[in-house]
Amino acid sequence: MDTSYYSFLYFYKINDLSSRKKGLAFVDNLVNTVDHSVNKVIVLAGGGDGTVNWLLEELLEAKIDFNKIVFGAFPLGTGNDFAKNLGWR
Repeated sequence: MDTSYYSFLYFYKINDLSSRKKGLAFVDNLVNTVDHSVNKVIVLAGGGDGTVNWLLEELLEAKIDFNKIVFGAFPLGTGNDFAKNLGWR
């Protein structure tokens, strides 16, 4: 069995400051410890434009290396202009 691949799925609520901090710390830890030649750190945002933009800003502020993550969004908002402009309809 190849033990170099792991899958984790965690949900963090952005309206809970403690949860937000835990989520960003978890991403930061993964980015700095994962062997990026065989594993990918995937960060997903579920929400609307505000949620997606907020998460991107938080990742930038935390100095997360965007070359070491794959970012995606589940467009769950009402307008979803971000997703529409990227052709994610």
